[in-house]
Amino acid sequence: MLCAQLEREKLRVQMVMHYQETKSQEHQCILARHKIIEDRKEYLERLNTVRVGMACHCCVAAGRCGELG
Repeated sequence: MLCAQLEREKLRVQMVMHYQETKSQEHQCILARHKIIEDRKEYLERLNTVRVGMACHCCVAAGRCGELG
């Protein structure tokens, strides 16, 4: 029984050490992913704004601005 407890404690210490060694790098990866996602969202918002603006200008040129369908 004592041997199993010692083995469990040894594994726990190893897990904690691994966490301490990798937490900063993992956090940086999460921040980088977050930045990529935010940049992509902003790009898509700008793209959508340009498309809406172009559609409105096309409708005005065709005399259909404000019409549905």
